[in-house]
Amino acid sequence: MDNAPYDFDPIQVDSAIPNLGDTLNSALNELDNKQSLLGLTGVPSGLTALDRIFSGWQKSELIILASRPSIGKSSFLLSILRNAAVDFGAPVALFSLEMGRNQVLNRLMAAETEINLEKFRSGSFAPHEWVKLSSLQFQRFSEAPIFIDDNHNLKFEDLRVKCLQMIKRHDVKLVAIDNIQLMLSTNLEESTSEYEELSKLIRSLKALSSELKIPIIALSQINRTAETRV
Repeated sequence: MDNAPYDFDPIQVDSAIPNLGDTLNSALNELDNKQSLLGLTGVPSGLTALDRIFSGWQKSELIILASRPSIGKSSFLLSILRNAAVDFGAPVALFSLEMGRNQVLNRLMAAETEINLEKFRSGSFAPHEWVKLSSLQFQRFSEAPIFIDDNHNLKFEDLRVKCLQMIKRHDVKLVAIDNIQLMLSTNLEESTSEYEELSKLIRSLKALSSELKIPIIALSQINRTAETRV
């Protein structure tokens, strides 16, 4: 029997399937209830070009952002989360499997105050930089609904439970994961490749976004050797 660690437990479902009329009414009600801000129907990214194309991050969508290491995926993701939470008040959750919570906060604060990140590492701030850190604008940032989980041993089952809890407690509208390769099992069976397990995880994340009815953004790392393949 195939061992599927990311599959959901079987659940009891109602066998009644709605007809087209019921489904259409539900879809129309959802469209009517959407709060459109500047033409947005999903969670805003705060990036004009992206929001113009996608109208924000939509419910039940899984977005995979993939690139080689050290390209800036994490910084881009943090910018998206910051914009959604600070500028639009949307509660967001970040599952950081690479950086600790303080590292994430240092990056966010450096970007918000335009202070060199190295100074957050050394603590050598100039007087005017301390003023920035205590300003009203920064206070607004400090109150943003950004929830950070830095469990580096996160598994899919734990992710699902934590997402459900955050949605219930904080009405989280967007979930982000950095990065999904670190969720893979370290003891793969001989018959299972990393590619196969990653594919299974992505399918499970897609199912989770549909279950939770929120967008999930996942960062994925592309191996440098992939560029040499024909």
